[in-house]
Amino acid sequence: MNAFIIAAFVVVVASASNSNEQLVPVYLEEAPDSVKKDFAKLISEPGLTPAELRSAINLFVLKQSKKIQEAYKQFEEQIESIKRSKPVPQITPL
Repeated sequence: MNAFIIAAFVVVVASASNSNEQLVPVYLEEAPDSVKKDFAKLISEPGLTPAELRSAINLFVLKQSKKIQEAYKQFEEQIESIKRSKPVPQITPL
């Protein structure tokens, strides 16, 4: 789960580099400003656990256009591919 959040953050930062625009994930780059604003409110919600945030993002995307839903699906597939190809090292107790 943490890998998802870290990967999502990296994608957001990379997509917004050299830009004065609000930071948004790649699947919302071409979304209307109102959608971007709603997304910013959602991820700024204090007290959400990573699982709650992911669930809220999934519900948010389901309410968006088919184009955004498809972009989100592709984003999720890319994240899963990255997770499979680059496993996070496990730390074992001494």
